[in-house]
Amino acid sequence: APVSSSPQDKCKEKILDTVKNCYQGQHPELTPLLEKERDELRRRSNRPPVLEVEDPETEEPKESFCDKVMRWFRAMLQRLQTWWQKFVAWVKEMAAAVVRKVKALWEVFESFCHSLAELLRSFSEKCSELQ
Repeated sequence: APVSSSPQDKCKEKILDTVKNCYQGQHPELTPLLEKERDELRRRSNRPPVLEVEDPETEEPKESFCDKVMRWFRAMLQRLQTWWQKFVAWVKEMAAAVVRKVKALWEVFESFCHSLAELLRSFSEKCSELQ
């Protein structure tokens, strides 16, 4: 059950549920990535955002509001980059698997064609012997 408080978190939780339900049986290798994303979402949603928690008395005097926003933004971009890197790696794995399967299928097809050619050649020789 979603523990998220904001509408964005609830929406993301529903998207994760939908993706998990659609692909869990077909692509079980996605499940750990989806669970990790869900755990991260729940972890973030169980605590208020950093900018709301920090009160002026506890903030470092050297760090301005803009610096805090920039730090938060960089952390968000880092998480996004990490997620995309994992996603791209998964896509590459899936593409490599598809290529391997297509190559295997092609080899079977070539073998079939070779066998068929041999059979037809043999049949042709038998027919010419009978005449």
